[in-house]
Amino acid sequence: MYLQKTITIRINLLKNKIMRCIIFIIFLLIIKPVISQNWVDVGLFNRSINVLYSDSVSNELFIGGTFCFVNNDTMVGMAKWNGHQLTTLGCGVEWNCNTTGISGYCSPVSSFVRFNNHIFVTGSFTYAGNKTVNGITYWNGSEWINFGTGLKFIDGTGGMGAKLKVINNELYLCGVFDSIAGIPVNGIAKYNGTNWSAVHDFPIIPTWQGGMNRIHDIELYKNELYVCGIFDNLPIGTIFNIVKWDGNNWVSVGNGIRGTFVVVSSMLVYKNELIVAGMFSKSAYQNNPGENIGKWDGTHWTELASGTDDGIWDIKVHNDILYACGTFEHAGGIPADEIAKWDGIKWCGLGTNFDNALGTLDFYRDTLYIGGGFWHINGADIQFLAKWTGGNYVDTCSNTTSIAEIENTMGVYSVYPNPFSEFSVIDFPQPLTKASLIIYDVLGKEVQHKEGLSGKEITISRGSMSNGLYFYRVIDGNIIIGQGKFVVE
Repeated sequence: MYLQKTITIRINLLKNKIMRCIIFIIFLLIIKPVISQNWVDVGLFNRSINVLYSDSVSNELFIGGTFCFVNNDTMVGMAKWNGHQLTTLGCGVEWNCNTTGISGYCSPVSSFVRFNNHIFVTGSFTYAGNKTVNGITYWNGSEWINFGTGLKFIDGTGGMGAKLKVINNELYLCGVFDSIAGIPVNGIAKYNGTNWSAVHDFPIIPTWQGGMNRIHDIELYKNELYVCGIFDNLPIGTIFNIVKWDGNNWVSVGNGIRGTFVVVSSMLVYKNELIVAGMFSKSAYQNNPGENIGKWDGTHWTELASGTDDGIWDIKVHNDILYACGTFEHAGGIPADEIAKWDGIKWCGLGTNFDNALGTLDFYRDTLYIGGGFWHINGADIQFLAKWTGGNYVDTCSNTTSIAEIENTMGVYSVYPNPFSEFSVIDFPQPLTKASLIIYDVLGKEVQHKEGLSGKEITISRGSMSNGLYFYRVIDGNIIIGQGKFVVE
């Protein structure tokens, strides 16, 4: 009887364990779609996406990259999405609609824009349909149109287009090329609908990559034309990767953006300031405008909080919010893997994990789309192009632009000494119960993390921190009770 009872108890325990395992597995199966449900794929591309362009006239999203196939159909370098179906214009670029055996990496499309009621395309491709176009062409509704010899280097090889923009009813093109349609232009040109021309005789500015201009973007701000990319005129030392036309000359923008391997990739106007993004830091040059992103008011550079901890490759504004994507993992010191948004005060992440970089974003039909080199989003198989379905969901937000403005539910507290060389103390008026202290450097990298803190005082020890500016955050439970900055000297 005792043995039978023991066996029965053990069987019941085993059943309970099995049931708990089943429930746990079911939970995992349920929770996985929930984790990734903020994003859905848009077609199956075989290679990365470089650019997205939402065209309000045709109500289509244009997609460019290095892909050769979409959903097993040959679509080389470009496609368009109408919300239901992916197609292409004519035969797209680098394909004549007949040749078979295309595979692998295809010459990339870098930018689209509508001008004079046509879609213009640029990149580093050679052909569009059956025509030699060398990096610049447009679709007239039935065929691709070329501009003479297209983009060329001095040695006669094909050049590369990076960005197209319409400014004051003229089409601007920038990239890495010496001429367009046989006209010398040094990496930047404009088109009035009939002819191409140079832009204010933009000069060749030598760079660490060689003696030709590498122009990434153009923007008009307060009636002055700004140009950014990879260029400087060392050892003279007056031009550093961004310049403007002041009406008479090309001049430096403040002290420029400096560093050994600086890349200034994107510009736009947001809240009456020029936003400039790319890959640069204050550690490379203390007067740089920030960490990979900064803003210019026409006279001074200022930071967007502590910026991001790695490069930004595209920025867009939607509903008065600035979105940035790239190779970063933090923005404003908070987790924001590859994509974040800035409202003019703080950074917010979207609670997403990617396994590779984002290169572009845009909004189509009021919905966020992203493109890049990723294969998985939050562990789900979503490759190269994705659509946001998560509504207004935001994962984590940083503190405000002025780090000294402290969110505090515990009353007035003090941090002393500040600056300090060995240690500092955060003194709260009320005892903490189970608090956490997190310290970030100016790149948003976490340098200290302490858990289970109690009492009225928290000690910040120098530890391995070198001299410089740091940011801290104190969390008690799920509530931020203090955040700010301190200096180690």
